[in-house]
Amino acid sequence: MIVKFLNRGNGSCKATMDYLVGKEYDREGARVLSGDPELTKTLSDSLSFQNRYTVGVLSFEEGNLPDEHKRAIMERFESSLLAGLDKEQYNITWIEHTDKDRLELNFVIANVELTSGKRLQPYFDRVDRPLVENWKQVTNHEYKLTDPHDPEKAQAVKILNSQNLPQDIQKIKEQIGKVISQQIEQGNVTDRKDVINTLQQAGFEIARQTDKSISIKNPDGKRNIRLEGIIYENRPFNEEFGEERRRAKQEYAGTGAERYRTALNKLQYAIEVKQERNRASFGREYQDYQREQNRLSTGVGMENDARGTVGRSTDRIPHATSPDDMDRGQSKEQESRISRDYTEDRAIAFGSQGVSTGGGSRGRRDNLHSDDKRRESGQLQQRQASHFKNWQIRLEHERLFNTLQRAGGRTRKKDRTATNTDRAIDRSQLSVERTEQLITATNRSIGEREQATSNHERQANQSIEMSQEKTRTVSRGFDMEL
Repeated sequence: MIVKFLNRGNGSCKATMDYLVGKEYDREGARVLSGDPELTKTLSDSLSFQNRYTVGVLSFEEGNLPDEHKRAIMERFESSLLAGLDKEQYNITWIEHTDKDRLELNFVIANVELTSGKRLQPYFDRVDRPLVENWKQVTNHEYKLTDPHDPEKAQAVKILNSQNLPQDIQKIKEQIGKVISQQIEQGNVTDRKDVINTLQQAGFEIARQTDKSISIKNPDGKRNIRLEGIIYENRPFNEEFGEERRRAKQEYAGTGAERYRTALNKLQYAIEVKQERNRASFGREYQDYQREQNRLSTGVGMENDARGTVGRSTDRIPHATSPDDMDRGQSKEQESRISRDYTEDRAIAFGSQGVSTGGGSRGRRDNLHSDDKRRESGQLQQRQASHFKNWQIRLEHERLFNTLQRAGGRTRKKDRTATNTDRAIDRSQLSVERTEQLITATNRSIGEREQATSNHERQANQSIEMSQEKTRTVSRGFDMEL
């Protein structure tokens, strides 16, 4: 089994759901195991975040697994990836695919913490890759699932990681890998040249060769098919190679318990870190409110819709046990500790929405749970929807408040502008009055100066007349003497 996260949730969640279950819930081999596709779709597409949902897949080489194993694996995956969050704080839908001759458990998570409306990022590759990788190793070991790291599966590693290839290409790769491996074991293929000859004899045209891979042309004329793995490398396949593979298999099998304990310890640490991070980011601020909501919702059932969606229940599931007895030693105690710490209070609903392949009904209900558990499942979805509605109401209130604030801000700004204008007018009027006063004073000063000048001129004229009169008197005196 491998874990793969697909796109980044930038597009429409409706388109993703249509692909996973069919537009009319009619995709062949698809079955809703947990959650409600409509609720997840509505939640995701209503968000304003850039990445609105997370979608991924648990891909198995096995054709199918018992339902109780699927349920436990899904629960443990949620307990690890969303550690520190209660079920009511997030929304996830699980959809099973069996149309590729192998089992796929697809999941879609709305990227929002329901009680606060804050953005939730379930998986951040650089931070969460160790958690997911170690969870995969622990799960593969406990359920004896196909291990992509097993040397026995070396030629199939790249096949398992190519989740988006069409089904026919998957079959082509699987058949080629089996044939080449058998030829190597029988001694008929000893090097790269023999691999090429075998492919050409089978009717494939070689398109490209590298030291690590061989590309063949697609029989349908589409994109070339690249074959990667140890059996396609440019190296000899002699007795030494066979011995090397046998030794690698033995060493890998012999260190299984040690690898399991190491992965279990790393997983426990990664879960603790994720738990602390989520609790720090999404602490329950309304515990009393939530308890009251839970009390009010007790006893209230939610009927399944026409597609038969049952969603998740709160039935307790013990930590998953391996389908076969395994001698784990100390690891068993560690596993129990993780179970108590991280999965004791986490529940899962399993199943139940089937998908019809035609006809009138859009779905069917599987009798995996009792009516009480189905009722609990409906109540959980009802509380999730209630959280979403409450969050939307708070969001609308915030938007209204911000609008009023902005409107009030504009009014206050206008008031301030009017006040400033009045003050400017007052200052202008005062300036005009002062100017008028200055002009009046200037005019008065000019008048006074003009009066003084007139007086001076009059006095000067009088002085001149007196001087002229004296001159005339003196002249008359001279005339009489002569």
